[in-house]
Amino acid sequence: MKNVLLLFLFAQTSFAQVRETFDVATYTIPKGWKKVNNSENVVALAITNNQKGTYCQIGIYKTTISKGNLDADFKNEWANLIVNPYKTTENPTLVPKASENGWDVQGGRADA
Repeated sequence: MKNVLLLFLFAQTSFAQVRETFDVATYTIPKGWKKVNNSENVVALAITNNQKGTYCQIGIYKTTISKGNLDADFKNEWANLIVNPYKTTENPTLVPKASENGWDVQGGRADA
């Protein structure tokens, strides 16, 4: 019975996915996805399908302290996440604001 139990425990741990933690988020990297960037401020995960010529990339960003309102927060994050790393001078094209369950969301984009 000892051998069966050890074999069972080995099988359980060898197939278990590892939970990872970054800032306040705990996640498991989905099958087929790979970590493509891991810095102090962001963890990026990606998956590529070479047969279809498609890919997807997501980022988990470190939390920041709010400036007190959505507009100020958006301007601050736009500067830190878009303007500084990509050196764009273009102002963002804003998408309509949305609110749900007490959360306010603002999005924007810049054309390259």
